[in-house]
Amino acid sequence: MSQPPPIPSDVPVASNPTGKVIPGTEGMSVAEVEQEVAEGGRFVLFSYCVSILILTFRRSSSVRFLRRGVDGTGAAVGYSLLSSVVGWWGFPWGPIYTIGALISNFRGGKDVTVQVLEALTGPGRAAEVMATRRKPAAAGTGMMVFRSLMVAAPFALVTPIVLGMLNAEKQDASRKSEPGYAAYDEANKSISADVNSGNTSEARRLGDQISSSMQRMLEFAAQGEKGKSLNTRCPVRCDMNGETCIVLMKVPDLRKYDKESKDALADALWKISQSCLEESGVGKSGLKLVTGLRGVALYEAVMMGEYGATGGSEPRQKLEHGEGVDQLIQAFQKES
Repeated sequence: MSQPPPIPSDVPVASNPTGKVIPGTEGMSVAEVEQEVAEGGRFVLFSYCVSILILTFRRSSSVRFLRRGVDGTGAAVGYSLLSSVVGWWGFPWGPIYTIGALISNFRGGKDVTVQVLEALTGPGRAAEVMATRRKPAAAGTGMMVFRSLMVAAPFALVTPIVLGMLNAEKQDASRKSEPGYAAYDEANKSISADVNSGNTSEARRLGDQISSSMQRMLEFAAQGEKGKSLNTRCPVRCDMNGETCIVLMKVPDLRKYDKESKDALADALWKISQSCLEESGVGKSGLKLVTGLRGVALYEAVMMGEYGATGGSEPRQKLEHGEGVDQLIQAFQKES
């Protein structure tokens, strides 16, 4: 089957077979387009990606013509921003297609010059023009800045994560060198095993008493939490060293409680520990009390103060959201 004849060179590009003006060729004839292509102009497509829930759509912009010296920075940045905002969310193709679109736009778009010229002038004439074509001009300042930002972005995202991990590792190593870390680690592991324990028989009995009282309170509170399945088991580790009483308690489903309920649990652990010290006869004037409320892994609240008979005393210090680990390690130093 024979090919249709090429469009005469003096015919405006607006009269191409699609009947639409290609952006960038407004007012140009085919001959002028050929001359621009020979000078390094090009027809390009920019890519973008849109995700809606689990659906991901990969699309291309309409064809546009970039004359020599024009690198399409505005379109490249615009479609890349669109993909960056709405492209990632579909799984698994959202991230894959988004990265593909960003890379394509990073390179200046997809060059479709040959295909467009063939549609405008025919394969033979297109081949002649492309054979004499100059190399497209280097990217301008705008495109170079865009590319630099594209390269820097992953490092900007990853660097804080890596630094955070290194800092956490350094902090962990520093904590392990502290005199009280071994005793703290042993106590922490005991409540992780979901068992009550203590460093002495007296401390174990006190831990059992505190755990039993707190569990009754949690069971009562769970009745009002409709729609939530809560584990009310609360293992306690109690350590007594003569001058200090340390009470650590784990609440497996602590993450399911709101901020107000977490604060109430921390206060209750402090008050019940005071009460159990008094009832058991272990509490004495000047005894330091440290309590720690922990979820699966992190301490939500650490309270420090002194034992006070007949109703107890308020804690002098309360540290939240993992801030009290160093103070707990210091409290365990006397046992090391």
